[in-house]
Formats: sequence, C-alpha cells, structure tokens
Amino acid sequence: MFGALLALVLAYLAFAVPAALVVGLVYWFTGEMDLREHGSPVAPKVALVALVVALLLSGFGAKGCVMGCAPNYSDGTRVGIVTKMTRKGLVWKSWDGTIAMGASSPAGKDNTLQPVQFDFSVADPAVVQTLQNKLTTGERVTVHYHEWINSPIQYGHDYIITEAR
Repeated sequence: MFGALLALVLAYLAFAVPAALVVGLVYWFTGEMDLREHGSPVAPKVALVALVVALLLSGFGAKGCVMGCAPNYSDGTRVGIVTKMTRKGLVWKSWDGTIAMGASSPAGKDNTLQPVQFDFSVADPAVVQTLQNKLTTGERVTVHYHEWINSPIQYGHDYIITEAR
C-alpha cells in the first residue's frame, strides 16, 4: 500500500511541477507575472484555465503511471533455447537475456525464415543460475514471465522472468 501511495505522489510531482513551471514561464515571457498589477480580468481567467488543465493532465499522468507501472499487465509462459545471458547496467546491474523460440515465415514469403526471439530481464539469482545452466547445455527451457507496461529503471526489458525450468 505504501509503495503504491509513494508511486502516486512521485508521479503526481513528476507531472505537476513541470506543468506549473510551464505556466510560470509563459506568464514571465508575456510580462504578466504579477496579475494584480495589470488589473486585467482576462489574465486571471487564463491562469485559472491553465492551472485546471495542468492539474487534470498531471492527475491523468499519475493515474496512468500507477496503473501502468504494475508488474501484472500480463503474464505467461514461453519455451525455447537460451541464446544469450548478460549482466549489464551503469547504476543498476540487471541480468538480461534472449530465448530463441524458433522461426516463422513472413506472410507472402515462403522461402525465408525469420527468427523469433524473446528478450527478457531476470531479478531472481536462482532463476539466473537455472538459465545459465540451460545456456551452457543448450537444453530447452520453459520460463514464466510478468510483463510491465513501464518497466522499472533497473530492468532492461518489460518482460521479467520469475520462474525457469
């Protein structure tokens, strides 16, 4: 619960602060920074409309981030042969890999085959060890994954492997 609330607050700030800065910059550049000085009935209305639009956009953005930043967007199972496992990242190191799931022929082209690959990230060290063992032996692996709409920054891909056998 606390994590979702924190994500909502951070997402709201990420959208509301830039919107408020844009409104402030518009008034600064147009010379209408102090609305009381001008006495114009139009300037407060413009400010009110800009504020309402900024709040609405930031609210929709925060809701979209909280709803889309959950790991339960989709989940499923894939089967194939692990062809690559790498540990990479500048700040957060993550294990990323690729599973070759076979090949398919594009529509209308019978003589060509396109490889079908599944790119993923792994957070659990036990799953990493299982995938590395399958990589060295060349055996087929069955993985269960969760897909994020907006994956966290520490992962390289939207698909996070949670189980491998």
